[in-house]
Amino acid sequence: MKTHKYPANPSTLISDQHWLQVTVRGAAALTWITFILFCIGSAISFGLCCVDDGVIAVAAKSLAHGYGYSIHFLADGYPPQFLGYPPQFNPNITTGPTLVLPCALMLRLFGDHEVIPGLVAIMAWAATFTFLFERISRRVTNGSLFAGVAVFCLSIISVFVYFFENWHAFLGEVTAAALLILAHWILAMETLSPKWLFLGGLCVGLAIQAKNLALLGGIGVLIALAVRLKGRQRLPEVLAYPTIVFAGCILPTLLFESWKVIDLGIHGYLANWGAFLSLAKEYGVGGNRGPFLHLAEQRLGVIHDAFSIDPLVYLIIVALSLGSMARRFSRDWVILAGSVYASVFVWSAYWICVSVGKPRYFEVAALMGCFALTIPIFGARSMKDALLFIAVAILLIAPGRPRLLQNIIIRRTDQVTQEPGRKFVLVNKHFGIPNEHDYIEKTLGAPISATRLTGGPYELLEVNSPP
Repeated sequence: MKTHKYPANPSTLISDQHWLQVTVRGAAALTWITFILFCIGSAISFGLCCVDDGVIAVAAKSLAHGYGYSIHFLADGYPPQFLGYPPQFNPNITTGPTLVLPCALMLRLFGDHEVIPGLVAIMAWAATFTFLFERISRRVTNGSLFAGVAVFCLSIISVFVYFFENWHAFLGEVTAAALLILAHWILAMETLSPKWLFLGGLCVGLAIQAKNLALLGGIGVLIALAVRLKGRQRLPEVLAYPTIVFAGCILPTLLFESWKVIDLGIHGYLANWGAFLSLAKEYGVGGNRGPFLHLAEQRLGVIHDAFSIDPLVYLIIVALSLGSMARRFSRDWVILAGSVYASVFVWSAYWICVSVGKPRYFEVAALMGCFALTIPIFGARSMKDALLFIAVAILLIAPGRPRLLQNIIIRRTDQVTQEPGRKFVLVNKHFGIPNEHDYIEKTLGAPISATRLTGGPYELLEVNSPP
């Protein structure tokens, strides 16, 4: 008689392969969570990163306390001593309402804890990337997911070795880049339904309201949509889809500008826009002085020194990656890679040819470039392809590794931002001197009127020039 063999333990019904997949997926999640916790620990330890995020945090604090969307000085004696409000919507608030409004809400709910601005920024980009990785996990194997996430975290630590404080600073670059990357994914990989199209446009709109320059990163989103619409015969579809994307994109800006019109009035609104354009001209353009080739060589050298990436090598890798993907990857992954690379190149061209050349203004392109390196890893159909692209990515970012231990900490001591007749000064007490406040007052020739923020080793001081 033939006997049926049953497993002695029901758990043996689950194959070893299943447990391996669960383990690999758990490793991917653990890697990403560890990176986020490291950034949170940095925010708690260091607090402020520079005078810029300190001033923007002051704007969120002002909004939370009812002084409006403003940067004001305590020495002016605003409410209740002063009847009225400080000047609203100062163009120097360079990080937009995408971060300022949630931060103001958190400060209102939980009090003036100086660590809140940095944690709000971390939660914004962490939630965006986590949602992106969750969507990616539905399309790839667990091994590719773990490898892609690990290489992405490694590339960030290596490329941003001199600017890692921006991952916990109350600045808009990282959040804007995260939202742009998610928008590229949605327009290249998700179903072209009204819901996803609107969400993709909304991501671009929120990115712009985190950092206005994020408008440059929308080029790749438009390219992805155009390629996916190519060949469609129905005219209503071809017209409706870009309209839905535009509606999502314009909504955050429309709401914010409406708030400004209501608060400032037409004449005040136009004056505010004039001040914004003057500031944008001063800090956003004007770097194209001198022979172009000399300028381009200089800017490429800055990219290499600041981000540990050789732009020419990156160009070669891009060409080889796209050529390989076009032959061996599905069409949607090729669209995703091509659209992200297009946005990186447009941003790079702006930064090299037009901008004032500050490395911080290149950070969005650098972060999108880091993600672009992982796209072939996520989309690889075989282990051989995945290992090849992993090796290429590690070779590209390897030059930054020797600088990790000595430079991943924050080394900024103090910075000054000019205001009419007064200044904000950021001081790092770890690099200070005895009687530091007396030294600052003597150096600047003006008294310190207030300490506005403290976080970790930093103090943001308000200094008023004598009348």
